[in-house]
Amino acid sequence: MRRFVSHLHSAGAAIDFAVPHPDGQLVDAPLPTWTHRRLGLGKDDRQGRTPGGCMVSAHPMLGPHVRLHEEPERHVWRAELG
Repeated sequence: MRRFVSHLHSAGAAIDFAVPHPDGQLVDAPLPTWTHRRLGLGKDDRQGRTPGGCMVSAHPMLGPHVRLHEEPERHVWRAELG
């Protein structure tokens, strides 16, 4: 039954999950792995960082990401070629 309901929900059917789980609560879904955000701040995470320091993430081959403010919105990467 659970598999059938999951297929219905994936197909777009409106399912009231409060009926089988009346005490349930909604939580945020975890971020995808490609966002590279650390969600926990432990003692190890703070060591070795410069206070007030800032890092710009850049792709090793494409260079830093640049968002162009124009219509339609475009995204480019700055890189040196040769």
